[in-house]
Amino acid sequence: MTGRTPNFIFAGLFIVTFLLGFFYMSCSSKSNELQRTLEDFEERVRTLTLKNEGKQQEVEANSALIRDLENKNADFRKDVEEKDSELNNLNVQLNEKLVEIQNLASLKNDLDNQLKEAKDAANSVASKESTIEKLQKELDEQKKSNEEQMNNLQETIKNYRNQVNQSQDNQGKSIVVSNRTADQSLVSSNETINQELNNSDLHQRLQRSLNNSLFDNETLNDTGNNNNLQLDTRNAQKSINITSISLSNEIKISNNQSQLAEDNDKNLLKHNAVENPREKQAMIGNMTMTKMLNSDIIALLLLASSFQIAHIATIPCNKSNIIHSVQDDNVNITFLSTDVIRLNRSVLCTSNSSFEFINGPEYHCMRLGYGRYGQIFIQIQNDNGVVDNCSITYVTKLHVANLAHINAIADRVRLIVSRPLGSFDYVIIHCPDDKSHIIFNTSLPSNDLMMSAHCSFLLNMPLMSFVIETVKKDFDSTINHIIQEVPLPVPFTCSLDSLLLTIIANPAPTINLASRYEFNLIFHDKDNDRITYERVNILDLKLYSNTTLKYGLIPNLKHEISFDHIADSIGLAHSNLTITPISNVSYPYEVVNFSVDEQFHKIVLSWTDTHSRYDPIEFIVSCNSSQKSSINIGRKTVYTCEQMTFHETDIVSVQTKVAIPGYTHDRTAVVQINVKQVPEIPLFEVFNKTENDITIRWSYNSSSLMSNSFKYKIQCDLYEDSSDIDIHLNQYQCQSLEDGSLYVITMHLISVNNTIKRSSSIHAATLLQKCRPKNHFFISEIDGTISIVIEWIPPKHNFEKIIIYCPSTIMTYENHQVVSLMYVKCKVKHGFPLQVSFVTVKSGFEDAIFKFTDTAPSVDSTTTTHHPEIIPTTTPAFGSTTTPSVFDSTTTPSVFGTTTTPPVFDSTTTPPVVGSTTTPPVFGST
Repeated sequence: MTGRTPNFIFAGLFIVTFLLGFFYMSCSSKSNELQRTLEDFEERVRTLTLKNEGKQQEVEANSALIRDLENKNADFRKDVEEKDSELNNLNVQLNEKLVEIQNLASLKNDLDNQLKEAKDAANSVASKESTIEKLQKELDEQKKSNEEQMNNLQETIKNYRNQVNQSQDNQGKSIVVSNRTADQSLVSSNETINQELNNSDLHQRLQRSLNNSLFDNETLNDTGNNNNLQLDTRNAQKSINITSISLSNEIKISNNQSQLAEDNDKNLLKHNAVENPREKQAMIGNMTMTKMLNSDIIALLLLASSFQIAHIATIPCNKSNIIHSVQDDNVNITFLSTDVIRLNRSVLCTSNSSFEFINGPEYHCMRLGYGRYGQIFIQIQNDNGVVDNCSITYVTKLHVANLAHINAIADRVRLIVSRPLGSFDYVIIHCPDDKSHIIFNTSLPSNDLMMSAHCSFLLNMPLMSFVIETVKKDFDSTINHIIQEVPLPVPFTCSLDSLLLTIIANPAPTINLASRYEFNLIFHDKDNDRITYERVNILDLKLYSNTTLKYGLIPNLKHEISFDHIADSIGLAHSNLTITPISNVSYPYEVVNFSVDEQFHKIVLSWTDTHSRYDPIEFIVSCNSSQKSSINIGRKTVYTCEQMTFHETDIVSVQTKVAIPGYTHDRTAVVQINVKQVPEIPLFEVFNKTENDITIRWSYNSSSLMSNSFKYKIQCDLYEDSSDIDIHLNQYQCQSLEDGSLYVITMHLISVNNTIKRSSSIHAATLLQKCRPKNHFFISEIDGTISIVIEWIPPKHNFEKIIIYCPSTIMTYENHQVVSLMYVKCKVKHGFPLQVSFVTVKSGFEDAIFKFTDTAPSVDSTTTTHHPEIIPTTTPAFGSTTTPSVFDSTTTPSVFGTTTTPPVFDSTTTPPVVGSTTTPPVFGST
């Protein structure tokens, strides 16, 4: 059996082989399955890759499409912007065309009116021309008849004169016969003349012909020259008066001649009275005949004057080479002939003036008046003494009515027009909306120098067209066509929250004229609505989109808000709104949380203002009611009464009043505090201090009756909360303070209702932090000396520098040179005691000193000490020979630096201590 293999081995091999085969088959099957899965995944990956490529192409195509669309969008936006610009231009052109249409419409109306007037004038001219021709014929016939009568009269006068001469030559011959014949002749002549003078038909027809043909106040239209000729009856009457002047002169001459003849006859009668009575009778008859002859001559001259006037009025001056031109209300007369210029000439411009001589070739009749017609008479005296008369008929145009001002109100424009000069019937204003308004109607009693009319307009259209027409019957109208930009009103809204008014305004549509905005807020008196007060007036308001204005209003008073859009060259647009805030609460309000605080010779007053910051109020402070003096501090809520304590006053007050210049409100609100019996704060001082606490102490003894109404508090720092204290304990400790810091410790006396406060403060500082030695050891030097090396920890903060006093040297470290762990090396003597002082220095603070003491080893040994020996002892005075020791905890070294040369510490001396009070514990002490 030793040579044969055991059966269990074969069994084991079989099992292993079976397991391996099974495992192989399983792995093979799994591998095939995984292979198929991998192939599926690969196929799927290929499919996804192909799809991904297709999607990628789609993405690229979409990206290209997006880029194209973006480009098209950009182009479309450019087109839209161009279209918007074109649309704006078209809107502007449309507005211009609308204005042109309005202008053309008004022009068409004007032309229609002119055409109608021309037709009426043509009809009137035709009828008047026929009338003139008829009158002219009658006048010519009358002239012929009058000339014949004139010749007959002249022959009769000639016969009278011959008879008179014959009677004078005969002197008494046939006096009776002559007288009888003369009497008969005179009677017949007088009857003839009287019959002619009394022939009212001749005179009346002549006068009527003159009035109808020359002075009928009708318009004579010259169709050839297109000129309107008008004659004034008063001017014609003036011509009659002019002729009457020369006529009266002739009458005076005739009367004078008659008077002289009568005087001569009287003298002759007196002289011959005694000689020949018969001759006397003859002379008397002769005188009678002369008087009758003179009266007949006067009548004849009167009749002839009428013919002279008719000839003057009908002779125009242009036949004498005299021309004229009308400019405004002036007539310029020009003499073209030099022969006429050298003659004596005179002119009568108006019926109210007198004849004036003319020098030179021109003469100007000034200020005849607009819208008038009349005649100017000119007399020219020839060399032979004959005076030629002529007349100039003129017509002045109507004066143009000017636009004085434009005032736009809400949705309409008020046109203020100046009264035209001269004569006219009325003025018409044609508005853009085809409505018309008549002003300055002279048929109504009115002497207004300016009148206004309202024209409606479309909002946001500042370009407007107006026509102002001056009208008078039988005259050409004058047109003042105005195309003007006008300032439009400011659009605004407002809301009222209790008394707070909020206004949101926007600028008006832009115009090409220089303009500005003015804002005004007024309110009416409570008792008299006609009395107003100005609250706000901003002369040059900068308006932007949604400009917000806020104001606090006075309750129960009517307020008016107004905006003016002003163009200085044109006028203004006005928009306004009236609002009345209602409140049952008394106004103004009293201040709340009013308190007074006495602080070292001053009293600080503070309070809370319950008004809105937009309310028109101010505060009046009185520090002492007994002095009756007050100070206006505006809207401040804190005021300091300097150099004053509670002992120097009795009542302090704050008065609230409405602050509007020129206005006095019917109520003021006053709050007062009486500070006369306020208790005192006891004096306190620093009792003890360390690096982290300060103890203060005082002595309290008060007998005030108001003590129970007050409480005391201590505030250890300006920015810390105050703490309640028991004033009877007479001391308090401020804890957890920072070393090397200055504190203001304040004691407060506060009333129970926190209205009265008294404060008293002192300044106190905590001690500086000391340096702390951590380890030390001695080192022997090559030269046989020994040094001590001290490892020390400096203060963390609040110091300027650290000074280390070694036995033989002084070392100084500034704040920026100090790190968290420091080393110092000092040379010492073998076997002798040593002292190293660490001094923490900060300006204005006491120096913090830590003294390290030890004994140097002898020459034969070197020692390392981890903890210095701690021996409580007192500090010897400066320069003492007492054995050095560490300082105890009851004294404090003073500030070093009192001498220029630092002290040298040897085995017999210690660092100087000047004025010390306490000593910090030595290194390692507790």
